[in-house]
Amino acid sequence: MGERSESDLKALLVEGHEILKRVARDGGLTTYGKFNEELMEGTGLPGFDLSTDQGRGEMGRLLGRIAIQDWAINPDFMLTSLVKRSDENGPGRGFFKLAEQEHFFDPSAQDEMEFWQEQVGKAHDRYKRARPRS
Repeated sequence: MGERSESDLKALLVEGHEILKRVARDGGLTTYGKFNEELMEGTGLPGFDLSTDQGRGEMGRLLGRIAIQDWAINPDFMLTSLVKRSDENGPGRGFFKLAEQEHFFDPSAQDEMEFWQEQVGKAHDRYKRARPRS
């Protein structure tokens, strides 16, 4: 991932995981741009240049590492499903590629958007806050 040190990568992984758990607890989604901003705020490190293929690729690799790390805790869904493109309702291609590669998703058996929505629902269910009764 670019010219980042191993300690910077670790900080980004830890912070990225915390951001996504917070998004899940709130029952929401975040965009790649907002996730990038929160990573910068939370770590004090430079963000990814999402206007370039290289920057988007680095962000995708970070999200892939977060997904793989999170499977030790949550082996039945992809927490990174909560990051979506700002210009459309859904994640980037890398999300589906990793899901297929790791046998989470079979494009011949399930529609991409259906799979993504299922993953989002599982993330929300796992981390949802206890809602006070009215």
